[in-house]
Amino acid sequence: MAITAEGVETAEQLARIRGERCTHVQGYLTGRSMDTDQIPVFLAGNDLDKRI
Repeated sequence: MAITAEGVETAEQLARIRGERCTHVQGYLTGRSMDTDQIPVFLAGNDLDKRI
């Protein structure tokens, strides 16, 4: 089952969540909120396979 932990803001939280075997994370640690016109720029400049 896929499990998403929301609100992950620190490396310590991520380490604990990984220990609990969550499969996905969301929060300021992985990316801040942005306007829709910023998304293509963000995606073009990031190798998403290497994130967290």
